[in-house]
Amino acid sequence: RFERWTSGDLISRMVQDTSLIQTTLLTGLMEFVGNALFLVGILVMLFVLDWRLALFTLIVIPVLLGAARVFGHEIQRISLRAQAQIADLASLLRQTFSGARVSLLTALGLVAVVWQGGRLVAGGTMTAGTLIAFLVYAALTIEPAMTISRFYGAARQGLAALDRISEVMNVPEAVGDLPTAVDLPHISGEVAFRRVSFSYEPPHRVLNDITLMVHPGERVALVGPSGAGKTTIINLILRFYDPTSGTVTIDGYDLRTVRLRSLRRQIGLVPQETVLFVGNIADNIAYARPEATREEIMAAARVANAHEFITSLPAGYDTALSEDGVQLSGGQRQRLAIARAVINDPRVVVLDEATSALDAESERLVQEALDRLMEGRTTFVIAHRLATVRKADRIVVLDGGRIVEQGRHDELVGSGGVYSRLARLQLEEVT
Repeated sequence: RFERWTSGDLISRMVQDTSLIQTTLLTGLMEFVGNALFLVGILVMLFVLDWRLALFTLIVIPVLLGAARVFGHEIQRISLRAQAQIADLASLLRQTFSGARVSLLTALGLVAVVWQGGRLVAGGTMTAGTLIAFLVYAALTIEPAMTISRFYGAARQGLAALDRISEVMNVPEAVGDLPTAVDLPHISGEVAFRRVSFSYEPPHRVLNDITLMVHPGERVALVGPSGAGKTTIINLILRFYDPTSGTVTIDGYDLRTVRLRSLRRQIGLVPQETVLFVGNIADNIAYARPEATREEIMAAARVANAHEFITSLPAGYDTALSEDGVQLSGGQRQRLAIARAVINDPRVVVLDEATSALDAESERLVQEALDRLMEGRTTFVIAHRLATVRKADRIVVLDGGRIVEQGRHDELVGSGGVYSRLARLQLEEVT
């Protein structure tokens, strides 16, 4: 669901649009009720003074409300675009559409009332004093009438905001637990793709008839040009999506038949960009297992080559991190991500170019930590650099959503295929 909108758009919908609805319902509704009662009272006084001129005056108010209704639809349409940008623009447009046209109508209405009143005075059916009193009361109707018309415009704007919020809230989950789903038991780590195809937007296929068997403890590197389907394979293992056709299984269990939580607790993910949260280091490592003891957290940090730098910080494991852990280096953040993956003792590990953009010393420490993490675990590595894939037990080469080659580095580099071409291009970039 988060691929449909940018983070800025989601924040705008959750903050600006909800605030707009609150303002419309609370402040606007209270003003509407108060002005409506005030307007009713004035209308009663107008009928007491002169029922004929009061009826004529009533023509103006429906015109005002009718104009508000007509322009309200335009306000809602414009507001949908404006709220996607900035609140000031929405306010400006609201004033333009509901203010300029409706103020104009009020002035024309008063001219019409004065003209009709003048005719009645000239004909002797109304005194000048009564006309003046009537005009005073009629003038008092202007503000509540305009407030009510403005509320209608604001209400239409609030409905537009509600539509934007509902659009986010009503997005169905791409995957979910079936009523018959069961917990995935402790696995050994056999992962199988059987004739798997997948489309993000049918009919365009990202994966085409993928069949792949990965044995427990095997290290598999996924290699291929951009858009070949490497990340999609990982997304299916983590069950962020379900296959369009075919099945993905772990230890023989179709992933669609097991509970998501029991699946993902047995998969360790080390992404290219480490996400750290506001809190202390210990909490960030234990994010996947909040009940972990301090000893377990420290053990995971040792595996990840992170214990030494953590204990050198002033507060050690209790050191507070700012958003995204900006006070740490890239290598330190990556080692915390590895510790977070280690703490669940996963049987399947996914590495998404985990050593990219690091200096030589940081890469060495991270690579040592990754080697410990991968030991005895089924591992999928998305990699672009030869140094990363050379250690793989098997390299799976994808192109156009299909597996085009499989084998070890030494077998593929001289084959003249896709892998050979990618290796040659990388060596040329280095030289």
